Amino acid sequence: MEELKSIIAENLATLKAQTEEKECKLRDDNRDDEALIEKIKANIVDVFLSVLDVSYQQSRQAGGDEKDLIEKFNKFFEVIPENWFESKKQAEERGDFEIIYKEDAKIAMAKLIEKVFLSTVEEYNVR
Repeated sequence: MEELKSIIAENLATLKAQTEEKECKLRDDNRDDEALIEKIKANIVDVFLSVLDVSYQQSRQAGGDEKDLIEKFNKFFEVIPENWFESKKQAEERGDFEIIYKEDAKIAMAKLIEKVFLSTVEEYNVR
């Protein structure tokens, strides 16, 4: 279970590094608004890295296995974005396009993280 957690964390850290690199390039090009979105995306990776640790600790304490870790972590892909969808809906009602754009970026990043997670699990299970 620890090996799987480490591989997932490593893949998410790589995703974060790519996002931070893109943020730096955008800042260098004086594209601060776009750079801010990349910073938000990097923060979303941090959120999921934290809940990966929580999922791992809970699984370990309960005597769980890799399947338990996968189930616990996977649930966060439903729970965490709920507030972003609600915030986006409220922003749409107000016509606040800046918030809509930020919430869309968070939601898209969560979906990308989930995709990375699922492909990591699939590759791990193939071994």
